[in-house]
Amino acid sequence: MPLYTTDALILRTYKLGESDRIVVFLTRDRGKKRGVAKNARQSRRRFGGGLEPMTCGRVGYFERERRDLVRLDYVEQHYSFWDHALDRVHVDYTVSDDYERSLADFRARYPQFAETPVEKRLAKVVTD
Repeated sequence: MPLYTTDALILRTYKLGESDRIVVFLTRDRGKKRGVAKNARQSRRRFGGGLEPMTCGRVGYFERERRDLVRLDYVEQHYSFWDHALDRVHVDYTVSDDYERSLADFRARYPQFAETPVEKRLAKVVTD
């Protein structure tokens, strides 16, 4: 059961039991994954704000053969769309304008995600 480490975009989280979370994340090399973050709801020390939706960072996880869920070991947050969005809150900004600005800033910081299927999947997630 090796530890896989990759850059990922956190898409969504769900509550699981009293202290765990199910995390849906998108990786460039392995596609969309679902995993369990143990004790993520009780303690913020291990994951911090890295499990917030629309967060990009380095994810370490264990994957076993023939299992649907992986086990998240850590998330190192590199960038969050919400950091950019919450810094500049003005009445005249619309949600779509702010989203486009955040996406352009994200593409400038992380060019490896600029021309990949992530954009198509991200657009689908945002519109759903």
